[in-house]
Amino acid sequence: RNADLDARIAHLDARNADLETRNADLDARATRLESQNKGLLAFQNHFFSVRERAFATFLRDYCREHGAKGHSQTRSARPKLGSEIRSRISQLNRSIIHGGLAEIDALMFQERRRAEELPDFEHVYGLRPSIIIEIASKGYKDILNLLNAAGGFHLQGVRLKNQERDIFDHVTQLVAEGKFKEADEASREFPFEEGSIAGEIITEVEVDDD
Repeated sequence: RNADLDARIAHLDARNADLETRNADLDARATRLESQNKGLLAFQNHFFSVRERAFATFLRDYCREHGAKGHSQTRSARPKLGSEIRSRISQLNRSIIHGGLAEIDALMFQERRRAEELPDFEHVYGLRPSIIIEIASKGYKDILNLLNAAGGFHLQGVRLKNQERDIFDHVTQLVAEGKFKEADEASREFPFEEGSIAGEIITEVEVDDD
């Protein structure tokens, strides 16, 4: 009887070990799917921002030509249309529509690039891919906006100077210290301008020779 019981216990232990292995595999697959889903959502958000800005630009130009007479606007709402459109375009200019795409590039790097290239990635965005993904998952959009803008310059071989560089360094240092909330607030000081694009936000830039 003892031998039979021992055999059953051994069999159950083997089944449990097999189930644990399968569960670990399922957990790994779920993690990969979650990461891929985040990448798709980020890309969708970027694409929608691009298309929204195209439509908003049309509306802005239409307002200039026709005095903010939008067909779908009531008479009382028309005077506000032009300023609202300009405000929205300015907001989109602060998003991932221009320049770098820190969150998507971080996901891409983890999936496709070698660990030896981490210093090059950090040169572009100032942070490691895993930290950028953590920032995105916690919803610190102002940090991402700054990383996207600064990354856009760096990807073009352009170096930030003066105030822009100081803010970028300050924000990335705060993030490195785990002070995400403070970094998000400091990111809002980055001098975005309405209608600006990556490479044109600052007036003085310097191209690296190396």
